[in-house]
Amino acid sequence: MRRRTFVKSGSVGLAGLGITGIATAEEEKVTAKSVGLAEEIVQLEREGEHEAARKLAKEHDINMVVNDDFTDRSEDGEVGTDGRYSESSSEIYMSLINTEDDYWMATGVMELQDRVTRIRDASIVDDACGITYDSTEWTSRDATEDNLWISASSESSGESIEMEEYQPNVGVACAVDLPWTLSNPTTVNVQTELTRNDGTGNDDIPVYFEYEHTRAYVDSGPIDLSIGVEAKGLDVSYSFSDASKAWDDKISAEPGEHVGPE
Repeated sequence: MRRRTFVKSGSVGLAGLGITGIATAEEEKVTAKSVGLAEEIVQLEREGEHEAARKLAKEHDINMVVNDDFTDRSEDGEVGTDGRYSESSSEIYMSLINTEDDYWMATGVMELQDRVTRIRDASIVDDACGITYDSTEWTSRDATEDNLWISASSESSGESIEMEEYQPNVGVACAVDLPWTLSNPTTVNVQTELTRNDGTGNDDIPVYFEYEHTRAYVDSGPIDLSIGVEAKGLDVSYSFSDASKAWDDKISAEPGEHVGPE
């Protein structure tokens, strides 16, 4: 686990679509490699072309699992003194693609939208995100950081993402530095290839994607932020009470539920 300290200065300030599509038996599906489309469909997920990836999977019977469902956002407070992205407007997405044999590419995406600026702002302290899984079922394909692909993008400038901790049998945790300018969405993408290793063929052991959106007061001193990964998910802590969680989301995908466009 890494720790980072923020010295604050200045003042700056994916809606839930649900699970959609059809479910079919896993034995009716094929791997992306078997039809020569592994690189193409993985690249589509990296580029945020999720509908195109689903369409490709459906057309070629590729074993792909998708979840873009949300928890209930009805109590999300959109008015107040917090400078943050809106939880109810932001979109979260996760997919598993059966690339070959027992190998699956896991992709987690958060698109942060509708940001406002206040005295307590989200750009002062990093957000945290990551992919986690149960070691009895999953592990990294090659157990090296070369197995990871991460990105952060915005029409604004200043956004970045950095890997904070990587445990091949548990998952990966990343820190997201948000841009200071407003109005434009920021998209975060984490991707890693996993192998199923329990030998039982269980289909009900999920892979998780989690995102924690943070905020802190301007000019209230340094913040020592720690971001790591453990068996139960992300491990995020702050050394001062002026930094806190604005909201977080955690979704999962698991083999056996094949979701694509109608």
